[in-house]
Amino acid sequence: MWVVKLGGSLARNGQLCSWIQAVTGPHHYALTVVPGGGPFADRVRDMQLRLQFDDSTAHKMAVLAMEQYGLMLAGLCSELVPVSSKAALLRVSRNGNIPIWLPSRMVFGRDDIPGEWEVTSDSLAAWLARHLKATCLVLVKSVDPTSGDSGYNEHLSVPLLTLQEEGIIDRTFGTFARGGGLDVRCVGPSSLTGFAKALERGVAPGTKVLLTG
Repeated sequence: MWVVKLGGSLARNGQLCSWIQAVTGPHHYALTVVPGGGPFADRVRDMQLRLQFDDSTAHKMAVLAMEQYGLMLAGLCSELVPVSSKAALLRVSRNGNIPIWLPSRMVFGRDDIPGEWEVTSDSLAAWLARHLKATCLVLVKSVDPTSGDSGYNEHLSVPLLTLQEEGIIDRTFGTFARGGGLDVRCVGPSSLTGFAKALERGVAPGTKVLLTG
Protein backbone atom coordinates (compact mmCIF):
# COMPACT_ATOMS: atom_id res chain seq x y z
CA MET A 1 0.00 0.00 0.00
CA TRP A 2 1.16 3.50 -0.91
CA VAL A 3 -0.54 6.67 0.34
CA VAL A 4 -0.65 9.73 -1.92
CA LYS A 5 -1.66 13.07 -0.44
CA LEU A 6 -2.99 15.52 -3.03
CA GLY A 7 -2.41 19.02 -1.70
CA GLY A 8 -5.32 21.42 -1.50
CA SER A 9 -3.31 24.13 -3.23
CA LEU A 10 -3.35 22.05 -6.43
CA ALA A 11 -6.90 23.32 -6.94
CA ARG A 12 -5.40 26.73 -7.76
CA ASN A 13 -2.34 25.93 -9.90
CA GLY A 14 -4.10 24.40 -12.92
CA GLN A 15 -2.57 20.91 -12.52
CA LEU A 16 -5.17 19.18 -10.38
CA CYS A 17 -6.82 17.18 -13.15
CA SER A 18 -3.41 16.16 -14.51
CA TRP A 19 -2.37 14.89 -11.07
CA ILE A 20 -5.63 12.94 -10.78
CA GLN A 21 -4.92 11.33 -14.15
CA ALA A 22 -1.41 10.43 -12.99
CA VAL A 23 -2.68 8.88 -9.75
CA THR A 24 -5.36 6.84 -11.51
CA GLY A 25 -3.04 5.66 -14.28
CA PRO A 26 -1.14 2.34 -14.32
CA HIS A 27 0.61 1.56 -11.05
CA HIS A 28 2.20 -1.42 -9.29
CA TYR A 29 0.96 -0.76 -5.79
CA ALA A 30 -2.42 -0.34 -4.14
CA LEU A 31 -2.94 3.39 -3.63
CA THR A 32 -4.94 5.41 -1.15
CA VAL A 33 -5.46 9.13 -1.72
CA VAL A 34 -5.57 11.65 1.14
CA PRO A 35 -7.09 15.03 0.19
CA GLY A 36 -5.78 18.34 1.40
CA GLY A 37 -8.06 21.07 2.66
CA GLY A 38 -7.33 23.71 0.06
CA PRO A 39 -9.78 26.59 -0.35
CA PHE A 40 -12.25 24.89 1.98
CA ALA A 41 -9.76 24.97 4.89
CA ASP A 42 -8.81 28.54 3.97
CA ARG A 43 -12.43 29.50 4.52
CA VAL A 44 -12.29 27.99 8.01
CA ARG A 45 -9.22 30.11 8.79
CA ASP A 46 -11.00 33.24 7.56
CA MET A 47 -14.07 32.54 9.69
CA GLN A 48 -12.01 31.78 12.80
CA LEU A 49 -10.15 35.06 12.39
CA ARG A 50 -13.45 36.90 12.05
CA LEU A 51 -15.45 35.14 14.79
CA GLN A 52 -12.66 33.99 17.15
CA PHE A 53 -13.89 30.45 17.87
CA ASP A 54 -11.43 28.03 19.47
CA ASP A 55 -8.72 26.01 17.73
CA SER A 56 -10.30 22.65 18.58
CA THR A 57 -13.45 23.65 16.72
CA ALA A 58 -11.40 25.05 13.84
CA HIS A 59 -9.41 21.82 13.61
CA LYS A 60 -12.58 19.74 13.30
CA MET A 61 -13.89 22.10 10.65
CA ALA A 62 -10.58 21.84 8.77
CA VAL A 63 -10.81 18.03 8.82
CA LEU A 64 -14.29 18.35 7.36
CA ALA A 65 -12.79 20.71 4.77
CA MET A 66 -10.54 17.82 3.73
CA GLU A 67 -13.68 15.77 3.22
CA GLN A 68 -15.18 18.48 1.01
CA TYR A 69 -12.01 18.49 -1.09
CA GLY A 70 -12.06 14.70 -1.22
CA LEU A 71 -15.67 14.62 -2.38
CA MET A 72 -14.78 17.15 -5.05
CA LEU A 73 -11.92 14.91 -6.26
CA ALA A 74 -14.28 11.93 -6.38
CA GLY A 75 -16.72 14.05 -8.36
CA LEU A 76 -13.97 14.76 -10.87
CA CYS A 77 -12.97 11.11 -11.26
CA SER A 78 -15.20 8.06 -10.77
CA GLU A 79 -12.17 5.84 -10.06
CA LEU A 80 -11.70 7.69 -6.75
CA VAL A 81 -14.12 6.24 -4.20
CA PRO A 82 -14.75 8.08 -0.88
CA VAL A 83 -14.23 5.94 2.23
CA SER A 84 -14.45 6.74 5.93
CA SER A 85 -13.22 3.50 7.56
CA LYS A 86 -10.27 1.17 7.23
CA ALA A 87 -12.54 -1.72 6.28
CA ALA A 88 -14.13 0.27 3.44
CA LEU A 89 -10.72 1.47 2.31
CA LEU A 90 -9.37 -2.06 2.00
CA ARG A 91 -12.54 -3.29 0.30
CA VAL A 92 -12.43 -0.54 -2.35
CA SER A 93 -8.75 -1.24 -2.95
CA ARG A 94 -9.36 -4.96 -3.38
CA ASN A 95 -12.06 -4.17 -5.93
CA GLY A 96 -9.51 -2.37 -8.09
CA ASN A 97 -10.55 1.22 -7.40
CA ILE A 98 -8.64 3.91 -5.51
CA PRO A 99 -10.03 4.89 -2.10
CA ILE A 100 -10.01 8.55 -1.18
CA TRP A 101 -10.00 9.01 2.57
CA LEU A 102 -12.63 11.04 4.41
CA PRO A 103 -10.84 11.34 7.77
CA SER A 104 -13.32 12.61 10.38
CA ARG A 105 -14.72 9.24 11.44
CA MET A 106 -11.26 7.82 12.09
CA VAL A 107 -9.53 10.84 13.66
CA PHE A 108 -12.08 12.75 15.71
CA GLY A 109 -11.62 12.13 19.42
CA ARG A 110 -8.26 10.36 19.16
CA ASP A 111 -5.81 11.21 21.92
CA ASP A 112 -2.83 10.80 19.57
CA ILE A 113 -4.08 13.48 17.14
CA PRO A 114 -4.09 16.96 18.73
CA GLY A 115 -6.92 19.25 17.71
CA GLU A 116 -4.78 22.14 16.53
CA TRP A 117 -3.93 23.94 13.28
CA GLU A 118 -0.36 22.61 13.32
CA VAL A 119 -1.72 19.13 12.53
CA THR A 120 -2.48 19.56 8.84
CA SER A 121 -3.48 17.07 6.16
CA ASP A 122 0.22 16.19 5.76
CA SER A 123 0.38 14.87 9.32
CA LEU A 124 -2.96 13.11 8.96
CA ALA A 125 -1.68 11.44 5.79
CA ALA A 126 1.37 10.23 7.74
CA TRP A 127 -0.88 8.96 10.52
CA LEU A 128 -2.98 7.01 8.02
CA ALA A 129 0.08 5.63 6.25
CA ARG A 130 1.41 4.21 9.49
CA HIS A 131 -2.07 3.00 10.50
CA LEU A 132 -2.26 1.07 7.21
CA LYS A 133 1.38 -0.07 7.49
CA ALA A 134 1.97 1.53 4.10
CA THR A 135 5.48 1.38 2.67
CA CYS A 136 5.49 4.80 0.98
CA LEU A 137 3.85 8.18 1.51
CA VAL A 138 3.98 10.69 -1.35
CA LEU A 139 3.14 14.34 -0.63
CA VAL A 140 2.06 16.12 -3.81
CA LYS A 141 2.67 19.86 -3.49
CA SER A 142 2.11 22.93 -5.65
CA VAL A 143 5.79 23.91 -5.20
CA ASP A 144 8.88 21.85 -5.93
CA PRO A 145 10.75 20.55 -2.87
CA THR A 146 14.08 20.68 -4.72
CA SER A 147 15.33 21.92 -8.07
CA GLY A 148 15.75 19.41 -10.86
CA ASP A 149 13.31 16.84 -9.46
CA SER A 150 12.65 14.36 -12.27
CA GLY A 151 9.88 12.50 -10.46
CA TYR A 152 11.70 9.28 -9.58
CA ASN A 153 15.33 10.12 -8.97
CA GLU A 154 16.14 8.11 -5.87
CA HIS A 155 19.33 10.12 -5.32
CA LEU A 156 17.48 13.37 -4.54
CA SER A 157 16.78 13.99 -0.87
CA VAL A 158 16.01 16.87 1.47
CA PRO A 159 15.84 17.07 5.28
CA LEU A 160 12.36 17.33 6.77
CA LEU A 161 13.48 20.37 8.78
CA THR A 162 14.31 22.23 5.56
CA LEU A 163 10.83 21.62 4.15
CA GLN A 164 9.30 22.65 7.47
CA GLU A 165 11.29 25.87 7.59
CA GLU A 166 10.12 26.68 4.05
CA GLY A 167 6.51 26.05 5.04
CA ILE A 168 6.13 23.12 2.65
CA ILE A 169 5.43 20.49 5.34
CA ASP A 170 3.84 21.13 8.72
CA ARG A 171 5.78 21.22 12.00
CA THR A 172 4.13 18.16 13.54
CA PHE A 173 4.75 15.87 10.58
CA GLY A 174 7.79 14.08 12.01
CA THR A 175 5.82 12.97 15.07
CA PHE A 176 3.43 11.05 12.83
CA ALA A 177 5.86 9.88 10.14
CA ARG A 178 8.83 8.60 12.13
CA GLY A 179 9.11 4.94 13.04
CA GLY A 180 8.05 1.90 11.11
CA GLY A 181 10.34 2.52 8.14
CA LEU A 182 7.90 4.69 6.16
CA ASP A 183 9.46 6.00 2.94
CA VAL A 184 8.31 9.64 2.60
CA ARG A 185 8.54 11.40 -0.75
CA CYS A 186 7.66 14.91 -1.85
CA VAL A 187 6.87 16.00 -5.41
CA GLY A 188 5.95 19.29 -7.03
CA PRO A 189 4.81 20.69 -10.40
CA SER A 190 7.96 19.81 -12.34
CA SER A 191 7.60 16.16 -11.31
CA LEU A 192 4.20 15.47 -12.83
CA THR A 193 5.42 13.42 -15.81
CA GLY A 194 8.09 11.65 -13.77
CA PHE A 195 5.55 10.87 -11.05
CA ALA A 196 3.30 9.02 -13.48
CA LYS A 197 6.26 7.10 -14.91
CA ALA A 198 7.44 6.19 -11.42
CA LEU A 199 4.06 4.75 -10.45
CA GLU A 200 3.97 2.76 -13.66
CA ARG A 201 7.43 1.34 -12.97
CA GLY A 202 6.73 0.68 -9.29
CA VAL A 203 9.46 3.12 -8.22
CA ALA A 204 9.02 5.49 -5.27
CA PRO A 205 8.58 8.91 -6.92
CA GLY A 206 10.10 12.28 -6.13
CA THR A 207 12.47 13.68 -3.55
CA LYS A 208 13.10 11.57 -0.47
CA VAL A 209 12.30 13.34 2.78
CA LEU A 210 14.97 12.64 5.40
CA LEU A 211 13.11 12.28 8.69
CA THR A 212 16.25 12.23 10.83
CA GLY A 213 19.32 14.38 11.00
